[in-house]
Amino acid sequence: MKSTAILSAAAFLAFFFGTTLPSYADWTQFHGNQCLGYEASGVLPDGWTKEDHVWQVDLGSSDVGSPVIFNGRVYLVVYAEKDKSTGLHCYDLANGKELWKRSYSQTVYPTHARNTLASSTPTVDKDGVIFAFAEPSSVHLIAVSHEGEEVWHRDLGHWQSSHGFGTSPILVDNKVVLLVCLDAEELPPGVEPGESHLVCVDRPSGEDVWKSELKATRTCYGVPSVYRRDGKTWLIESNTGNGVLAINADSGVIDWQLPLLSKRVCSSPLVVGDRVICSQGQGGRGEVFAVDIPKSKEDSPKRAFEISRNAPYVPTSAIKGNRMFMAADIGVVSCVDTDSGDVLWAERIGGNIGASPIIVGDKLLVVSLEGTATILDAADQFQQRAQFDLGGRAGATPAVAEGNLVLRVGNELRCVKIASE
Repeated sequence: MKSTAILSAAAFLAFFFGTTLPSYADWTQFHGNQCLGYEASGVLPDGWTKEDHVWQVDLGSSDVGSPVIFNGRVYLVVYAEKDKSTGLHCYDLANGKELWKRSYSQTVYPTHARNTLASSTPTVDKDGVIFAFAEPSSVHLIAVSHEGEEVWHRDLGHWQSSHGFGTSPILVDNKVVLLVCLDAEELPPGVEPGESHLVCVDRPSGEDVWKSELKATRTCYGVPSVYRRDGKTWLIESNTGNGVLAINADSGVIDWQLPLLSKRVCSSPLVVGDRVICSQGQGGRGEVFAVDIPKSKEDSPKRAFEISRNAPYVPTSAIKGNRMFMAADIGVVSCVDTDSGDVLWAERIGGNIGASPIIVGDKLLVVSLEGTATILDAADQFQQRAQFDLGGRAGATPAVAEGNLVLRVGNELRCVKIASE
């Protein structure tokens, strides 16, 4: 991993300036830092068995919420069926020991067959952890300390979707941001459509900073990405009603939008240079769009390219430089040049995919819902290194940090060591 000097400098800057600057030894939100699904350091092994696990823990629940890693600890959201509660669990990264858990009563409600009641990924910084879950009456956004003490708890209003909850919070410039995107087009007779918005609250207090109203159509789940230029910060989001849009992170004002989406958005938009890449889909079939970000108020966003074959619907793609590695729900993996939109290769690996792929060093990890792990070269030529059975279903995106790969398989949380370069 990175040197101690670099990590110490990053930690010092975060403490001194009171920002949420992450150490690159950590995996601080859904799909990793900047949501790109990429960790440059480490060598992913070409397969492993139960004997290779550093540790494994029985969670008692096979949820699709992904783990995050910070300062030697693993955090994730777990639903306890026996107690009808959803909570945040904390484990020691070194040995898998449960350090604490904080649980909240959960109203059981219908979800999509591939979704669960604990489907959100926490976000973490030096001050603690923020996580979210929902029930029909409430969307809960909660901040706790690193020792499990509640700092604040917000009720953001009711949740409305036949697919269930699934969006995750992020941290940006000492603020917490969460997408609350409610269904308005696929409702039972007599049910009034809800309001959709991007919510921003103060990181220390949980108090409102702004709320940006969005057009309610279909429930969407994408975690916003951060785009910075000329001293300004925008949150890049995508949904059915607005398309691709940029929201000023200070004011909540929508500075631009391009309404090119007509289907549900489950994956998160990715910022690659001055370009946004997002996807939409239905019935397991996806479409990918790339949009050039306007560089001035006089400019407007422009569609750069579109991929409609073997494109992901639910999984968020992984980015390494100007290469995008897509894992389509139908079991096809592709490598795309993000400058031109050219598909360099597309190969079927099999299975059905819900978790997002990640890159460690120069290898790509793709995990299927059936529990098959596939290791590929993250390169311009297709090369499959290994494919093996994990021994249980897997719908959550893996996390990697501090030389460890952490993933949910069936009811278990598992840790596999990653070799240093």
